[in-house]
Amino acid sequence: MHYLIKLIVEAENAEDALIEADSDAETLVEWQDFDWYDMKGRWGDSKAYKVTSKKGAELLKEGMQSTRGEFDSAVKTVRYMLDNFSEEEIYNEQFPKWDEMTLPQDVFLSRWQFARAGGRGNSIYVYAVNGDLWGGKVENDKSLESILSDKTKKLWVVPVDFHN
Repeated sequence: MHYLIKLIVEAENAEDALIEADSDAETLVEWQDFDWYDMKGRWGDSKAYKVTSKKGAELLKEGMQSTRGEFDSAVKTVRYMLDNFSEEEIYNEQFPKWDEMTLPQDVFLSRWQFARAGGRGNSIYVYAVNGDLWGGKVENDKSLESILSDKTKKLWVVPVDFHN
């Protein structure tokens, strides 16, 4: 599946931001968060935008909205599983066959949903990878605000096509 991931990087200019984003994307593949990436992916060539620019702020907002949507969906599924199945059934993923169930919309039964609700799924859409910055996924609004509050950093956002 393809994901348009927003990478937050520190750089002096747009050209350096693209170089840093390419390096960070390679790191995410090495960490096995994704299978591969393409800086000239299905959404077009990756471009760098200052996080303080209108387009940069828009990309971060879209990314965090997607992150929140993934969280909300996972929490909904976790609540459904806890309300309808025993811990043993959840632990062993002993759920009825799909054709034997009537599930609420957007509910996919799997223990993976617990990790996804905790921000560990591959659907987090904003990353800050550079080891000199924060070195991981931006999992909520509070962590993004903390990153953006450091006014001494020259931060850019670069959308990159990833696949897993």
